[in-house]
Amino acid sequence: MRAEEFDDKIRQAREQVEARNIAPRLPEEMLLERLRADMYTYDGTILETVYAWRNYESTYDWREAEIPYPQTRRLIDLLLPYTKRRLMLNATLLSINGEIFHEFGKIDSAVEAYMDAVDNLHEMHLDVDSKRIYSMMTLGHLLLLQGNKPSAETLFLDVLSYPWYLVREAELQSLLREYYIKAGQGLIQCRRGNLAALEEIFFVPATHSELSPLLHKAIEEAGGHVE
Repeated sequence: MRAEEFDDKIRQAREQVEARNIAPRLPEEMLLERLRADMYTYDGTILETVYAWRNYESTYDWREAEIPYPQTRRLIDLLLPYTKRRLMLNATLLSINGEIFHEFGKIDSAVEAYMDAVDNLHEMHLDVDSKRIYSMMTLGHLLLLQGNKPSAETLFLDVLSYPWYLVREAELQSLLREYYIKAGQGLIQCRRGNLAALEEIFFVPATHSELSPLLHKAIEEAGGHVE
């Protein structure tokens, strides 16, 4: 069964158990059977099953309970090993745990759940950021080749605004610094001949050795003076 078809079945199963106000064991069993068979399943399908349990357990009064939403949390614990390489989904499941713990004053447990979620999201956002910055820098240079300086400049400025120097991972920081330098070179090219615009350019000190000579040369060519 294709992932899309299975998603429809899970949603139908959830509707049925909620209409009868019974525990969503059927959609859970269907989901776990599919995951154990290593069949691709949408993130939304997995979350649909978790939300089915959470909605069912929301009708209970957990204020005096030692462990709130036990079935929701049990299912999340079962699902986490299947989602280790799906960082967004894994982080979402951990955040649901964190929300439950936080809501019921289990602060230590909430902190632990959210810390794990943040670790996943941090890793993912750096990967996304590096690809986004590279794509914008490359697109900027391609637009520059086409003679579309305004659009290229906008992209270069976006790249230059990214605080790559705050990234702790040395290899990634070095890569992002390289993208910054290339964007800086592109910005200088976009503004070549425009003295006022060139004089407004500022680069972070860590890139002065590469970019300052190019900028100074462009300023002098435009009739300016660099001390």
